[in-house]
Amino acid sequence: GRLPPSPPHGTSSAQAPSPSRPPALAFGEFSHVLMNLPATALEFLDVFVGLFDAHLWHAPLPRVHCYCFSKAEAPAADVISRAEAVMGCSLPSATASVVRDVAPGKLMMCLTFDVPAEIGWADGCAPADIRDTSGASESADVKRQRTEGS
Repeated sequence: GRLPPSPPHGTSSAQAPSPSRPPALAFGEFSHVLMNLPATALEFLDVFVGLFDAHLWHAPLPRVHCYCFSKAEAPAADVISRAEAVMGCSLPSATASVVRDVAPGKLMMCLTFDVPAEIGWADGCAPADIRDTSGASESADVKRQRTEGS
């Protein structure tokens, strides 16, 4: 699709973000992230820690494809362990495949994983946690009161 025309100079088609409301993504939610700077991409993986606000993000957390280099004898294990160290968690869905041999003893790899819910949600609060606290506990308290009062 084509991008919508930009508003005239000095005006804005979206409301300005406030400290209580972060800006909305102009392109909407996304399902894949491609990090194609293999020399340093692994170093930037920590941006996914606490990045997604469950009040604003209603899609599954994205799948990341991170291109990187490895000189290790076990390159797949190497790039997965380096990514886990940067992100501070295990990446159980992670796979790593060889893209190409770039130099003697140096491989370009593609590390693919789903952002883990345990670290992806801001304040550690997943959408299910928000739904559970938005009224489920109140209705449980009401039921408890009715049962105790009967």
